[in-house]
Amino acid sequence: MSKKLCYILPQYTPKSSEHYFHIYELIDDLSRSIDIFLVIEDAVEPINFKAMKSVYVLRFASFALGLLERLAIFTIIRLKGYKTFYVHQSYFSAIAASLVTRLFGGHTLYWHCGLKKDYMHKWALSWKAIKAKLFDDYAFLLAIRLVQFLVTGSETMRNYYVANFGLPQHKIKIMPNWVNLERFKIDKFNGKQLRRELELPMTSKVVLFVHWLSPRKGAQYLVKIAKEVSRTIPDVFFIIVGEGPYMETLRQEIAENGLEDSMRLVGSVPNQEIPKYYAAADLLIMPSEEEGFPRVILEAMAMDVPFVATDVGGTKDLMTENQMICIVRRGDMSSFAKKVINILKDNELREVLKREGRERIKHFSKEKVIEIFISNLACKKPN
Repeated sequence: MSKKLCYILPQYTPKSSEHYFHIYELIDDLSRSIDIFLVIEDAVEPINFKAMKSVYVLRFASFALGLLERLAIFTIIRLKGYKTFYVHQSYFSAIAASLVTRLFGGHTLYWHCGLKKDYMHKWALSWKAIKAKLFDDYAFLLAIRLVQFLVTGSETMRNYYVANFGLPQHKIKIMPNWVNLERFKIDKFNGKQLRRELELPMTSKVVLFVHWLSPRKGAQYLVKIAKEVSRTIPDVFFIIVGEGPYMETLRQEIAENGLEDSMRLVGSVPNQEIPKYYAAADLLIMPSEEEGFPRVILEAMAMDVPFVATDVGGTKDLMTENQMICIVRRGDMSSFAKKVINILKDNELREVLKREGRERIKHFSKEKVIEIFISNLACKKPN
């Protein structure tokens, strides 16, 4: 193994419903060809990677001790010959790794993909507001200035960071999200059997939402969409997978609108188990207010599930020209519901969209993205 890499993860939660399980799969494969020293900020379960030789879990949660620990550990790792540090999302690890590589040589790459400028905190005369501003917003701004390269999901997102944070184009590398096409494979599932297992209506059209239940991800629009769609397609069934701060409000909205028989809140589902929900669905909806490079769209395409999504972040960068008919302006839920109805009622269109997704997802396989990842480690300026 000629390449050496220190990969820094915020958490190790293999049973999480979040995107991290995709990253664990990628790192596991990478570690077969690259000497990876894995640093994990928080691990809730015993670490289990097939080929990983070096793993360190941070021990201190407080800001001061945590930062000192990062500086010390990253210095030791750097002196062991690891010149490249790759940080996923964590501001403070990006800052610490950048200081070490600036002092001892090397490069720090920092992954971030989201509309951060749109959700920065406002100043207020309270410790909570000041803390959020300093330890979130300003930590992020310092991180993207100190790192040698920012890594993000698409060309649209690269342009977003250039326009909103003044980063030069050459400092931003692109690495798309990915899916494991062996795990997300429709042929492995029996749709009818899954519907019985999940207690879903056998003959109804099933609409799936898989995301964090928060306003950023459009949770406040789900009841409105369901009401409008059910007026035209009375037996439609919505299955909502995920948890978050909006969950109890959503539960109340469902009850108030008499939608208990056509909407089901499933709660959190580990990503390892999520393919079966796609396999039982006819359509995915993503009415988000904020996205970077949404992996749920990739998961849906891999599982032959058409989708309707809002035009946010780098969503369009995932799609073919024919799939653009699935995109709706952010916040326009009347058009969103009409689009859902049209696709559910048009069997031929759904088949066309399935075929488009089946071909498009090949560009986002785990194997292809591993090639992109390794090429990014060369730390050359992008074209």
